[in-house]
Amino acid sequence: MSTVHLFALATRHNQYLGVRQTTIAGNIANMNTPGFKALDLEPFDASLESARMQMAVSKPNHMVPDNSLATGDASVTDGTTWDTVHSGNSVSVEQELLKASETKGAFTLNTTLVRSFHRMLMSATKG
Repeated sequence: MSTVHLFALATRHNQYLGVRQTTIAGNIANMNTPGFKALDLEPFDASLESARMQMAVSKPNHMVPDNSLATGDASVTDGTTWDTVHSGNSVSVEQELLKASETKGAFTLNTTLVRSFHRMLMSATKG
């Protein structure tokens, strides 16, 4: 039986969501700091695309995999903001709350999928 990587992927996604929520909270905490620029993470799917798994050649007739794909982690970027106030601060509370809600929804979806997969796996192993 092959290894199921769904749980590892869900763990990485939850870690990403935790870091994103921390970044959003830091943006909100600095909403009155002059010159503070709002930060955000690159989307999880973009970091997942950049960290593709390398295909292996198991038989001589198989195609040789392309090694041009680069690996990388999610990085903090300057967030796009709706407005910048006269003090140079670019944090929009409304936008940060929308991002926090989006992050919570992604966490809930991720948790629900893992719970369903776990239930299915347990029913398959019990027979």
